[in-house]
Amino acid sequence: MQKELYTEVGGVASVQTLVFHSREAASDPKVLDIVRHADGIFIAGGDQANYVNFWRGTPLNVALNQHVEHGKPIGGTSAGLAILGAYAYGAMDGGSITSKEAMRDPLGKAVTLVGDFMHLPNMQHVVTDTHFHKRDRLGRLIAFVANLRHVGVRLADDCARALLPLCDGTRSIDALVMAASSAVPATEASDVRAAVEKRLAQFASAALLEA
Repeated sequence: MQKELYTEVGGVASVQTLVFHSREAASDPKVLDIVRHADGIFIAGGDQANYVNFWRGTPLNVALNQHVEHGKPIGGTSAGLAILGAYAYGAMDGGSITSKEAMRDPLGKAVTLVGDFMHLPNMQHVVTDTHFHKRDRLGRLIAFVANLRHVGVRLADDCARALLPLCDGTRSIDALVMAASSAVPATEASDVRAAVEKRLAQFASAALLEA
């Protein structure tokens, strides 16, 4: 990363790479001095649980937020991006929860969302996640929003009850229509696709509205 930023991206006088193996390093005076004098900070990918465990609530955490307060740029990729929102999935369950697992139980213990960490003014109402297509994470983002809002989706009919467990990000709208067709009420049987889309919109609204 250091070599790439210096030789390929360019436009910088110097680049320093900091690698953390413990929480104690986040209080090291040398580390804090480097961060405080940095004109820009880029956080690499990896395991965001390490960032949470090693940085959150430390002098380094304070220095990073002060960096932002001073109008200096900060960015990241993958796990480094994931921690920049007001709330982030901390991966504190020892793994990386899948869309299917998160959608099955949005309020479960495995949905380890972390707040009071990074305070970026333009990200205070943002839930961050990455790799939506490659790792199929759209479903879990919806679960994260539902978790933060403490919303329980009301399943009003058999169609909704049949449909919700299938909304894990792995199925196309056509597949959902086919799977839920037998549960669509008779009054809506003439247009199964419209019935399914109606309930998908209800699920989305329930996750975004205040409880």
